[in-house]
Amino acid sequence: SASASASAQLAVPMPVTRESMLLEYDATSISSRQRLLASAVAVGALTGVAVSFFKLAIIRTAAALYGYDATHGWIGTSKRLGRAALLIPALGGLVVAAMRAASPRGRFGPGLAGHVAEVECGQPLETASFASRTAAAVATLGSGNSLGPEGPSVELGVGLSRLVGRVASRGGWLGAAHLMRRQRQLLAAGAAAGVAAGFNAPVAGIFFALEVVAAAVRAAVPEDEAVPGELDLPDAVAAASLDARRDSAELDIKSRSSISAIVVSAVVAPRTLTLTHTIAPTSPQP
Repeated sequence: SASASASAQLAVPMPVTRESMLLEYDATSISSRQRLLASAVAVGALTGVAVSFFKLAIIRTAAALYGYDATHGWIGTSKRLGRAALLIPALGGLVVAAMRAASPRGRFGPGLAGHVAEVECGQPLETASFASRTAAAVATLGSGNSLGPEGPSVELGVGLSRLVGRVASRGGWLGAAHLMRRQRQLLAAGAAAGVAAGFNAPVAGIFFALEVVAAAVRAAVPEDEAVPGELDLPDAVAAASLDARRDSAELDIKSRSSISAIVVSAVVAPRTLTLTHTIAPTSPQP
């Protein structure tokens, strides 16, 4: 019993402060931080371009369904379609239902919370499900159903950040020692880029990542699974271990290197979106 008590005491994590954890997490090489910032730039640029074409697809779908003339602008639906225009949103719903049935396992890709949970569990991004969710959002909004493009914009940013993280991890770009940490930070940068591009509000994107995404990451940290052949830890020890891992995950998002990546991504995304708008306007011009 004495040995069991001693081992339990050893298993209890040493108390640490938030300041010491931040110092430890930021004690990385300059080259590692530079690689993170470069990845954040890629996430912001890709998100800006993707959100721009996402909005363009919505506008073009609505123009095709409800009527648009290059000379006179938008045409009143009563002139062209009459009461049949009321059926267009229902048609859009049927298209989305068919798309969902054709998606992998009969479901669309994850939302923000689902992305966070998959990263914490080490599940790879299913590109087909991610693309089908974006296409469904275009069909929903383009057919006139009551939603907004901001939520899908955030999901676009998060999904693209995971793609960038996957490519970077394969080449050893992010570093094996801090791979999970970097994936969390890129996910937060992608969410910030999505909000910044969707609302044209970089500051809002930064705070969204530091508050909403950090809380989602903390809540998604899984509990330790029991190892066969080993004794279960006491409840107090298990709870302390889980709290420590959740603190670590949250501070991955709120460390100085992560904040730098979030800011860079949130600034790059709307600028890239504006540049893309110049090349390919998202709204029809009469």
